[in-house]
Amino acid sequence: MTTERGAHADQVIAGRARLGITQRELATRVGVSTAAIGQLELGQTVLGEDATDRIAVALELDDAGRLALLETRLERAGDLTLRTARQGRRRDANARVDRLEGELDELRARLDRIEELLPLLDDAELEAEAGPDPSRA
Repeated sequence: MTTERGAHADQVIAGRARLGITQRELATRVGVSTAAIGQLELGQTVLGEDATDRIAVALELDDAGRLALLETRLERAGDLTLRTARQGRRRDANARVDRLEGELDELRARLDRIEELLPLLDDAELEAEAGPDPSRA
């Protein structure tokens, strides 16, 4: 069963468990940091093709296991790319919402000002309809 972190991470974890080695030992064999192996096993990142091939060697995988590891790496890379794209679209949408809310606030302020001026306009129209005030003449 594949976990939320993905089949790629699960394969690496299973390979380490089979050999009884730590993340640090695997990182040393592969030539990457322990943090990189940790992030890979959490499903937060994928390593490059060369590093993935070195992981396959370090985990003593046969050709079929190496191929499976590379395939799941590509799948996970696609998943992470899609997630990043979705986050980018979400940020863009949030920015548009913020901009539109700002425009809406400006329109509300204009409407408030118009509502303040309407009574003055009504008074001016009434005076114009009544004609000139004879007492002012």
